Amino acid sequence: MSVQQLLNVLEPMSIHPPPPLSDVAGFRAWVEQVNAQIPCEPVAEIRPLTIGGMPAEVVVPANVDASRLTVYFHGGAFMFGSPQSHRAITTRLAVATGASVLVPHYRLAPEHMEPAAHDDSLAAYRWALASGFKPDAIAFAGDSAGGNLVMSTAINARNAALPLPASLVMMSPWLDIAGVGDSHHQVTDDPFLSKDFMSDIAHAYFGASRVPSTDRVATLASDFSGLPPALFHAGTWEILKDDSVQGAQRMRDAGCKADVEIFEGMCHVWQLFGSRVDEATKSLQSCAEFIRLHWENPS
Repeated sequence: MSVQQLLNVLEPMSIHPPPPLSDVAGFRAWVEQVNAQIPCEPVAEIRPLTIGGMPAEVVVPANVDASRLTVYFHGGAFMFGSPQSHRAITTRLAVATGASVLVPHYRLAPEHMEPAAHDDSLAAYRWALASGFKPDAIAFAGDSAGGNLVMSTAINARNAALPLPASLVMMSPWLDIAGVGDSHHQVTDDPFLSKDFMSDIAHAYFGASRVPSTDRVATLASDFSGLPPALFHAGTWEILKDDSVQGAQRMRDAGCKADVEIFEGMCHVWQLFGSRVDEATKSLQSCAEFIRLHWENPS
């Protein structure tokens, strides 16, 4: 049973929880150590590169279609996480799509506050276009804060009159920055997120106001018109569930195509648990199918 598989994965984390978020270096190290223990999918190559001074890596599967690319924005509350910490997701997406995955290591808070991560993410997309990838052969994907970067980068690209990617895929995206959605108040036992935690990370990236000061950051109040087809995945056991529900509805209200799937009993970004949780495999397969569909049938 998937929920029991998830509980089995979470148990060691409850025994060895992370340090306080105030210990930024310690928290980052804990995330990297925990995620490094999750098996990845075998790939042909993981190649480091630099984009205008920003570190990044490209995950290349065997029998790659070199004309296609997924730009993956890793999660981590804009404070932690890296291309390495999210390889359980990026290697599986690469294999399932048959295309390379570019993972930029955007600047992190609190050293770099808004809109640093958002500027870096748009720079990664500009690099992909300048490298010769056709926009209808590119997809954006990301989780949590990276899900916000997916939506934000699409909006910022549209506003900059850049051609848009074929599709957007968001896993547990953080779009309700103000935390007004029902799940932010009703889900009180989220194993990873709490209202206090969300307030602390908002302070780290957005400053004392805890809200974005620029429209470069996507929120549920953003203008979603003209964006590519989107897929949202979230779990019932996370406070960000309604970010996906409301985000998809906001896109549909703006005339865009948006699908949302809510996975019963799953927690925030359960896709990181890869082959250990059946629902992680199902979610990533669904995401890969969505990406391939819109590469083959661009809107």
